[in-house]
Amino acid sequence: MFSRLIRARGVAQVGRQPSTQLFRRSVTTDAASAHAEDIPVVRLPGLPIERIYAGRKSANHSFARLQEDDKPFSVKLSDESFETYELDPPPYTLKTTKKELKQMYYDMVSIRRMEMAADRLYKEKKIRGFCHLSTGQEAVATGIEHAITPDDKLITAYRCHGFAMMRGGTVRSIIGELLGRREGIAYGKGGSMHMFAKNFFGGNGIVGAQVPVGAGLAFAQQYNGEANTTVCLYGDGASNQGQVFEAFNMAKLWNLPVMFGCESTFQIVFYPFFSMLCCGRINTFDL
Repeated sequence: MFSRLIRARGVAQVGRQPSTQLFRRSVTTDAASAHAEDIPVVRLPGLPIERIYAGRKSANHSFARLQEDDKPFSVKLSDESFETYELDPPPYTLKTTKKELKQMYYDMVSIRRMEMAADRLYKEKKIRGFCHLSTGQEAVATGIEHAITPDDKLITAYRCHGFAMMRGGTVRSIIGELLGRREGIAYGKGGSMHMFAKNFFGGNGIVGAQVPVGAGLAFAQQYNGEANTTVCLYGDGASNQGQVFEAFNMAKLWNLPVMFGCESTFQIVFYPFFSMLCCGRINTFDL
């Protein structure tokens, strides 16, 4: 009984020991922002003071790095970056940040790794049916998504995995869709060519069929007075389809808020691009 009392008093004394506060004086290397500050540091029992200082130093370094990533800087593009027809080119100098560029690189790598995983699953015969990959075209989906707003609409062709991810889909939901799982982005019923998200109206299994639909989306935005745009993408194989030119004509005739973009890979399935078309420019509709 007496020994228990001694142990209880010892524990109580340890619990009443006040924490020792230390103070550190820090001065930055930048003379313009040099300052001194007293930062209280709580020293925990058994934790070396060197580890406390190391943690503080690491945190300050991370904060400084985040500040550096948010600092804007200018990038000068080449004079040959844009070739326009009856249209002023965009500015050749743009402002960006390291944070934005790192995020874009992260998005592109994520899409590439996802497509490589899908390619492996397809070769293992775990993905059945069609599996249209966009390996090598990651910059298109990434760049467009960083240029538009979440309220803008987007529709594309059947190579839509990267766009589905950039519009809010997850790698898990996209791979799940390819595998026909209920957790897929379209509950496993759409497959490779039919993925949808908010303001993303998916791919389309019919070559060029998404282009007039994109013009219709833009018409709805104009009719409802929405201050947004629609991005409509198609590939080389759709560039000789009649419905594509009909959509071009309506878009120009009604001045619809739509941007058409051709993801040119210079291949139509396994035919070279210029073996199927007589020219590579469209100037008739002043687009």
